[in-house]
Formats: sequence, structure tokens, C-alpha cells
Amino acid sequence: MKSIVLLSLLFSLFFASNLFAQAKVKEIIVKFQPQSSYNQLKTNLLEETKLVYFQKLISERFNLALLSYDPKQITFQEVKQYLAKENSILWVAPNESNIQFRDNPNDSLFSEQWAFSNIAITPFWDKTTGGLTPNGDTIVLAVMESGFSLNHPDLVDNYWRNYQEIEDDGIDNDNNGYVDDFLGWNSLWNNDNHNYQAHGTQVSGILGAKSDNQIGISNVNWNIKLLPISFFNSTSETGFSTLFSGFEYLIKQRKLYNTSNGAQGAFIVAVNESFGSDSINSATDTNPGFRQWCEYIDALGEVGILTIGATSNKNHDVDVVGDMPTTCPQNHLISVTSIGEDGSQQGAFGAQNIDLAAPGISILTTNGLDGYSDVGGTSLATPYVASAVALIYSYPCQRWGNLIQSDPSQAALQVKKWILQNTQSVPSVRENTVSGGSLNLNNILDDLDFFCEGNRLEPLALKIYPSPAEDILHYEYDLPAFGDFEIQLFNLLGQCIFSEKRSSNITILQEGKIDISSYATGMYFLTITQANRIQTQKFIKE
Repeated sequence: MKSIVLLSLLFSLFFASNLFAQAKVKEIIVKFQPQSSYNQLKTNLLEETKLVYFQKLISERFNLALLSYDPKQITFQEVKQYLAKENSILWVAPNESNIQFRDNPNDSLFSEQWAFSNIAITPFWDKTTGGLTPNGDTIVLAVMESGFSLNHPDLVDNYWRNYQEIEDDGIDNDNNGYVDDFLGWNSLWNNDNHNYQAHGTQVSGILGAKSDNQIGISNVNWNIKLLPISFFNSTSETGFSTLFSGFEYLIKQRKLYNTSNGAQGAFIVAVNESFGSDSINSATDTNPGFRQWCEYIDALGEVGILTIGATSNKNHDVDVVGDMPTTCPQNHLISVTSIGEDGSQQGAFGAQNIDLAAPGISILTTNGLDGYSDVGGTSLATPYVASAVALIYSYPCQRWGNLIQSDPSQAALQVKKWILQNTQSVPSVRENTVSGGSLNLNNILDDLDFFCEGNRLEPLALKIYPSPAEDILHYEYDLPAFGDFEIQLFNLLGQCIFSEKRSSNITILQEGKIDISSYATGMYFLTITQANRIQTQKFIKE
């Protein structure tokens, strides 16, 4: 009912917009309070001003609407002052995001895809080449861009199609709220048409070039589907509204897939964001639109979608100067910088906010209507990580398939953990990224094997890290049965110095941590006990 009342208010405002349809207007985003009195707001706006106009509802989820005003008649500060009188409005912000795509021109041309050896992918291909989850879900990567080469011979077969929709019949056949969204969505034009743009074509080549087809380049996933979202107009300033509308589409499609048991929607596992806003700190910036951008990462994560974000190509510390979206604090975000074949780092860095590096210098990818070229930048590093996410989802293990189906959000966080826990140490990023290394798929295999085979290798499995440990000891345990169990910590004298009893109603791999900062240096033993099963691991406290 709240949404219906809001729509009633906003559409009433729409009719007034014809008064200045030809004027060069400014756009603003407003966020309404939950349970607001929209009827009262409608009355106030219509009676007291004719200078603020409705454009569209952006999100019912976050109560966001796009309004506009004529700057010749009223200033932004005056608009804010007027709207501040309404208790139902949380904030008002310019619809200006300062978004830029994050690519760098590169003069060096190479005819080889050196990145595959760098990320150590070949052993992973012995297990899976991608495409489907253990449950048979078709894995989809979303790519948000300004345009694509939809008919490129190395890409055309891998673009996602919504076969629940009849193409160009003017009807929302699948009742998902979008008419004729057969080939993704264009939130600028509100249809599924996409222009050609070089940047989107280059990024798409890393995410989804067709492999094993005797032409062009290979891909991390031999089979994958790309869902294109056009939200950015490279010829004019792009605001938050089209970005947020793109997010809304992805959330609805994955949520629809989850709730329909795969009959509708799309099994989107990650969204690639090879774009951003330089030197922005979402926590302190005066434009609340940046904080809203971060909140969308949570909303995407709740349905099972990881956000893979490119950091700036500028050589600066984002922990100090800020960056969007890579300094958002949300858990369902992986932030990426780039390295070259020689291990040199290029682009921004941040020991607290940039998670890892990936190949991003002299990268061979698709370009033009049917060609290829070497390009570089964090824009090209980021899709390698997104592609790795998709490949991990295809790992053939029923326990993994069960987690994917039962808890999509937790499954996404598990993938992030596997990636960041198993990077390859690289000197150039060792001290200025969270993981201290670069993407390495071979290293992830041990953790996947532990997750999938632990129950068969031991009656009860236990893994601890790091060792040596200083302040916090992390542990993972694999229970073969439901019920009560106990975690205990012993010193070398056999004295129990920590004990915690728990109960579990799940048998998937779980995790925990213990604060050991107050313990003396030396050797300790962590034990997990369930019924007549016991498992112990030793570690060193530094």
C-alpha cells in the first residue's frame, strides 16, 4: 500500500512537468522515510511549489525517486531547504555520480593471453570448465557498461537471453516488471537495446568470450552467460538513477530465480563494475547517493550476487583519498587492482580496502565489431576475478551445490573467502592490499577439496589458520551430524584454557574464531568434539 500511495503522489507531480519540458533541468534523488505519509507530502508539494517535478520512481526497495527542477527558477540549495521541511524525506542529493570507466590505453601489444598462467587456471580446468552449478543452474555474470558488441563472433553465443520473454512484442510476458527484456536491460532507455561501445566489448571479452570454438581468444569459463546492463552514457554526465535502476533489475532477476526454483529470472552470481568514482569516501561525502551505492551491494548480496569492483587507475592510496565503490564497507564486495606479467602493480591500492590484484596490463581481449586488441587497466583486471567467481560456482561437489541452493548469500561470501584466502603472494601488493597477493585458482582447489571431501576423509574435520597466529585464531569445522559439539583450547601442559559448547542443525562447513591476544607465546591445541568423534589441530601463538 505504501508503494501505491507513493506512486500516486509521484505521478500527480508528473503532470506538472510539462510546464518546463523544454528547459534544461537539473535532476535530484530523494529518499523517503519508510511508512511516510505520502498523501500529505503530495498536498504540500502541489500547494506550495510548482518548481519541483517528478521524473520516475527508482526503487520501492529503498524508497528512492528521481525529481527535477529548473535551475533558472530555483537553486539546488533552495530545493534542499524546501524539501527539508518534509519529515517524510530522509535526504536529497544531486543525481551526479562522477562515474568513469577504469581503463588505461596501453602501447604494448602481445599476441598471448599471459593471464591464464598467472592465475594458475589449468589445474582447475581438470575439475571443471564452467557453465553449470552442481545443481544444473546456468551460471550468469552481469556486466554493467555503456554498451556492447552484441554480434561479435566470440561473444554473440554467450549473451544471456530471457526466453520467458517474447522479443519485441510490447508485453511483459514473464511479469517481472520489464517489457521486452529479452537481452538484459538498458536503464537509460528502459528497453533491452544496447549501443556498441569499446569499453564494454573489451570487458565482456574477459568475462565471456566463447572458448573451445576454434576462433579468437579463450576465457576462464569455457561456457558462461553474460547479462548486459547499459546504464552509462559516455557522451553526457551519468547520474545515480540509471545505476540504481540497473541494480534493481539484477536483484529482481536473481530473487525471481531463487523463489521460482529456477523457472524464471537468472542465476546471477556476480556483477562486474569496471567503473567508479575517484577520491570519494562514501562515509564522509556530502552526497548520500554514494552511501546508497554501498547499500545496494548489501541488497545484491542478500540474494546471492557478489559485487566485483575495479579500483582507480590513479597511483594513490584509496584508504587515504577514498574511492567508489571499492572503499564501501560491505561484505559482498571484492575490490580489485591490476598487475602486469612481471608482477608490477598498476593502479590504486589500499591495505584496508583493496582485496587483491589480478592481471590487468597488456590484456588481449575482444574489441570492435569482430576484432581483438591489447588493452589494460583495472577495468580488465576486475573481470578476471568475476570470472573466477563464476568458475568456482561450477565446481562439481554436491555439498557445494546444497549450500548454493539453501543459502545463496552465504555461498557468495564463501566464494569470496576462498579467493582471498588463497592468493599468490606478490611483492608489489604484499603490503598494500588486504590479501597481499593476486588471484590464483590453483591455490583454491585445496580449500574446495577440504569443503567437499572433509566428511569422507575424517569422521570430523577441523582446519585452523593462520599459524603462527598473533591475536585472532580462525578455524573451520566440518560436522558429520547434527547436534551438540564442543570447542576446546589446550596449552602444552594439557590444561583447558578455553571451552565453548554449541549446537548445530547444519552439516555444511562452518567457521569460528577465538581471541588469543592475551595468551603467552608457544604451542597450543584446538580440539573439536562431537559424541565419540574428535579432531585436534596444533598451532603456534606468536
